[in-house]
Amino acid sequence: MKLTAQDFKASEYDEETLEMEYTLGNEEINISLYNGNDELEEILKDINDVVSQLEKYAEEGKNIIVEELYDVYSEKNEGLTEDTFREELSLLSLYFTGDTEVEFTYEGGEYFGGHFLSIEMADGEFESHVAMNG
Repeated sequence: MKLTAQDFKASEYDEETLEMEYTLGNEEINISLYNGNDELEEILKDINDVVSQLEKYAEEGKNIIVEELYDVYSEKNEGLTEDTFREELSLLSLYFTGDTEVEFTYEGGEYFGGHFLSIEMADGEFESHVAMNG
């Protein structure tokens, strides 16, 4: 399925941001893009490149989160297995800013106290640092 400008609507919060709900498996993911520089066609190309491999990228993002944070959280939560930790992670949104950059945001379940985890990807490669937001 190729996404087009017609799939997106203006955000309630920012007229230069467009968004849509996308279904991956059983989950709804918000996909949004910043179009302040009127580069919509280029950003849509980036979106379609990522969405065509989204299952792979979503798992890769989870792997980075587990690699970076599991040891710390398993020390605080006795009996927490790596598999349980991974299962608690769910992809919430993708935010495309142009120049082949996208931010993946995950919900971390009960272990992160309502915080969200974000990983930046540029040119199809994830950064190795996970940011905690909220």
